[in-house]
Amino acid sequence: MKYVFFSLLATGLLGNLAGCQKAPVVPSEPLVCTFQLLNEQGQESTIFAAGQNVVFRYELRNTTNQDMYLQPNIFEPTAFLEVFSDASSPAQSVGTPYSGGLCTSYRAFYVLPAHGALTLTTAWAAAPQYPDSEPFCQHAANGYLPKGQYHTAVVPQLSWHYGSEPDNKVALAAQDYVRRFEVR
Repeated sequence: MKYVFFSLLATGLLGNLAGCQKAPVVPSEPLVCTFQLLNEQGQESTIFAAGQNVVFRYELRNTTNQDMYLQPNIFEPTAFLEVFSDASSPAQSVGTPYSGGLCTSYRAFYVLPAHGALTLTTAWAAAPQYPDSEPFCQHAANGYLPKGQYHTAVVPQLSWHYGSEPDNKVALAAQDYVRRFEVR
């Protein structure tokens, strides 16, 4: 009798376990966008010494287990990384780290591998460690920023798909990507 009882119990447990499969875990934020200002040592900062370069870093990180296909317009291009002086009201534009607009190749999408990242980095004043590359085709002839209070922003425009899935539209609040900084 014990043998029959344990056999039935074991069969029931195995049947239940075989029927249970883990549902795929979908991260709450499949695509994470970050925008940072870095000093010349690569450390995030909001205070820069006069005569020190300001480095802009915009990164998109895929937190899923699948390759992501991003539409090529990953940010609002009209004022991307435009720097404004807060010395007067309204704030006055002092320019961008690139000149002649942004360039992009004619691609259907950027492939962002599973758990991979796409990082765009450029500096305010041209520097050998930040060569011109897409989408920054040409550095502006900027000197270092003078002492003062400034701000800049990135407005993400993100749309992507996984293989044959329809596009997923994501709108991230522009105010989350405003960075205020000071040159002393």
